[in-house]
Amino acid sequence: MQPQSDDNNKLETMGDRIRATRLARGLTVTDAARSVDVSRTQFHQWENGTAEHPRLRPLIAYAKLVDVSLDWLVNHQGPKPKGLRRPNP
Repeated sequence: MQPQSDDNNKLETMGDRIRATRLARGLTVTDAARSVDVSRTQFHQWENGTAEHPRLRPLIAYAKLVDVSLDWLVNHQGPKPKGLRRPNP
């Protein structure tokens, strides 16, 4: 068994970071979507990286909901919030 590399712990995409923060906060997709006023389908698209142009207002609301900076959530800039790990696909 090989040791886990730092690369395995990266949250490379915005969808990875959205999923990781949702899971770390114990939220379901339905609860998270309702909290930021988007459909469950739209929230899944965020997590899967298939949303072409996510609206800014719900992303801001989501960052506040899970207590992370919008810059980290969208651009992966700044310190990683504690307690997060790369989600399983």
